[in-house]
Amino acid sequence: MKLLKNKKGIEGMPLKYIVIALVAALVIGIALQFVGILKEGTIGAAQKYNQSVNEKVVKELDTTGPTIYATALCINNTNDINKCDKSNIAKNNPLYILANVSDNEGGSGIENYGGVYAYYYINSSNSSKGSIDMQYIGNNTYKGYFDANESGTWYAWVSAKDKNDNLKSAKTNNVTVN
Repeated sequence: MKLLKNKKGIEGMPLKYIVIALVAALVIGIALQFVGILKEGTIGAAQKYNQSVNEKVVKELDTTGPTIYATALCINNTNDINKCDKSNIAKNNPLYILANVSDNEGGSGIENYGGVYAYYYINSSNSSKGSIDMQYIGNNTYKGYFDANESGTWYAWVSAKDKNDNLKSAKTNNVTVN
């Protein structure tokens, strides 16, 4: 009570100077936050931060086992994932799955031990319509196919397993079958 009666703050400093300093700090903090919002937006800044953290975590955790670089579900019978036709197709035609996969060991650790295989699905089902063992066709590319015998949206999950039982999976694009 003695401090309030004497209007003295900490160690003899007047209370009004302490209040002014706190308000000034608050105003400066708000101004700096506003500048940050103008620069790239709060949501954009948060997304950018989260993306960099996620990339760092994945890079640090995902150092063993195979890497699936790309997958594709194609209507054409190609061996080049970049020439994959992903347009619509009529039912009772084959769909081809391509995957670029590396064992990260400089050798044939995938095909000699676990292999590359795929489960294929229709219309976001939790139950696969079947599975295929994909064949190595060279240049870190694996290929397989199945008959799309129903109308709907088809996709596949490609999995690769190495000699140490490290398993990685990646989803293909969707293809609509009429």
